[in-house]
Amino acid sequence: MGFEVEVETILEAPGERVGAIVGDPRNAPMWHRDIVAVRAAGDDAPAEGAELTIVIARGDRHEDYEARVVARSEGLLSVEVAGAAFPLVTEYRWDEVSPGRTRVRVRTTGRPRGAARLGAPLVAPTLRRSGERDLEALRAIVEA
Repeated sequence: MGFEVEVETILEAPGERVGAIVGDPRNAPMWHRDIVAVRAAGDDAPAEGAELTIVIARGDRHEDYEARVVARSEGLLSVEVAGAAFPLVTEYRWDEVSPGRTRVRVRTTGRPRGAARLGAPLVAPTLRRSGERDLEALRAIVEA
């Protein structure tokens, strides 16, 4: 049994500003509360196929997850985290709906493995709350 969660908001900011932050996974710690670091090789924004290490805060501990950029283009970033108990793909989309206003959608899908499937019904509401909170943090950055 898998899950799918999508959250969306309209930001009072140009698409270029939003894309500069959302389109580079190394910026995730700026607006994802649980992500403390994203490591990638090189100085340029990671391209499609790039390998990443995402460091997540879990209480007093930090956990490293291996990830890969599945897709990256204008208005789209898709990242797959395969090593977790809940392997997932998070897709970020942004498009300017009018001058200075940008819609951002974050869609996360996953397929829990083994015993983790028992907790799957709890994952979607948690991801939804987390995603809504993260979009509000993004709002505070791009609308400042």
